[in-house]
Amino acid sequence: MKLWRKAGARLDAGIERYTVGKDHRLDLELLPFDLQASTSALNKYCEATGVALGGLCVSRNIRYG
Repeated sequence: MKLWRKAGARLDAGIERYTVGKDHRLDLELLPFDLQASTSALNKYCEATGVALGGLCVSRNIRYG
């Protein structure tokens, strides 16, 4: 399933291979860094506002992998 595909629209397989390529592999490699950045941003928000967000603010000592 592709979120961007419109019902009934056809996409050329060659174009799809060119535009999508190895994105799924890169996404997996970048995931730990995305998580770290999101966690850091959330913690900064919590510290700046004093809002705990129902326990969503998390420890800075997260293990990835």
